[in-house]
Amino acid sequence: GGSSPNVAVWGDSHAISIYGELSQVSHGGVEGYSFSGCPLIFMSEVIGNQHCSKWQASVLRKLERSDHIQYVLLTFRHSYYLYGSQFEPSPPKKSFQNIPSTHSEEFYWRNFEEAVQRLVDSGKRVMLLHPTPEIYLSPSRLAAPYSIFHAPKDHNEIIGTTRDEYLNHHKDAISRLDKIAISNRDVETFATYFALCDVDACRPLNGGVSTHYDNNHLSLEGAKRIVGRIVHLQSNKE
Repeated sequence: GGSSPNVAVWGDSHAISIYGELSQVSHGGVEGYSFSGCPLIFMSEVIGNQHCSKWQASVLRKLERSDHIQYVLLTFRHSYYLYGSQFEPSPPKKSFQNIPSTHSEEFYWRNFEEAVQRLVDSGKRVMLLHPTPEIYLSPSRLAAPYSIFHAPKDHNEIIGTTRDEYLNHHKDAISRLDKIAISNRDVETFATYFALCDVDACRPLNGGVSTHYDNNHLSLEGAKRIVGRIVHLQSNKE
């Protein structure tokens, strides 16, 4: 939407609902760049995801050279690539050409931090979204036991993940993202958890509308809550 975008959203499949919703509230429009299952690795080939690294390198070059893009939001499923999903932790899900597995985590963050720095050096302001809260079952399966075939229950009480579960799985990624922002005034982070969840837990069927469309991707409602909070925070700074 719009013909003069000054905002870009860059990420894996977790970016899609964000830039879709952001385009609804941005007067000039939004540029969206997403490649499913593709971490921000451009210094080496991502094994098992052909063209991923080349694509990421091309997006970085395009954004660096862009005269009209002023703000870039980055959202990736960091913890999944490094440790597996929140409820099924495992060794790194993605490995990189010629990089020993013992060094894959530092290599991952070296790529990410350099990409952020290059965006900043090109005059962009950057927002890093914390990981999307994952829920232990898809919304349809969470709701099924409380359908017309079973005892009624308030959907608002159904918990997808607790705050402790979220922080335990994502604490390393959150720490790295926050550290990048602390060291650079043109970078900030956004806590997705608090846009979607209350103090204690994420309740994905809150208000009868699901914030997720599976166990880790946001629905348009979930993205709307994220984008609404971002717009609110940015407007308060102006």
